[in-house]
Amino acid sequence: MIKLNTPFRIVLDILILAVIAFIWINSTLPVSDSSALSHGFMDKLLDFLGLDYGDLPIDKEAFHGVIRKLAHAFEFACLGGLFCLRLGKNSAKIAVFTAWGLTVCVAVLDEFIQSFSDRACRFSDMCIDSCGAAAGIGFVLLVIYVIKKVRSRHMS
Repeated sequence: MIKLNTPFRIVLDILILAVIAFIWINSTLPVSDSSALSHGFMDKLLDFLGLDYGDLPIDKEAFHGVIRKLAHAFEFACLGGLFCLRLGKNSAKIAVFTAWGLTVCVAVLDEFIQSFSDRACRFSDMCIDSCGAAAGIGFVLLVIYVIKKVRSRHMS
C-alpha cells in the first residue's frame, strides 16, 4: 500500500490512541452529560447553518438522535482510516481487514464501557460504528488511489 517513515508512524499511533481515548472517555459519561454535550453541539451546528429547530423537517429529539448516530459513525470513520494508514506497510487487503477488525473491537468495547455508565449497550450502535469504520477506510483507500494516479501522471 504505502511506506511510512518512523515519525509519521509515531504521529499515527498518537492520533489513534487519542481517538480511542476520546471515544471511550465519552462512553463513561452519564446519559445526562452525554446528552447535554450533543445538544450543545446540535445548537452550534444549527446556528452555524443559520437554521432554527422550526426549520427542520423532523422534531428536535429525532434530529438529536440523527446527530448522535452520525457522530458515532464519524468517530469510527476517523479511527478506521487512521488504522488503515498505520497498517499501510502491509498489503492493501491485510491493512483493510485488520483496520476494520481493530475498529470493530474498539466499537464493541465502547458499547461494553457504556453499560457501566447506565447507558444502553446497543448492537445497532456497533453496526453504525462498523459502517463508519468501513467508510473511513474506503476514504483513505480512495485518497491513496488518487495520489498514486496523480503521481504516475507526473512521472510519465
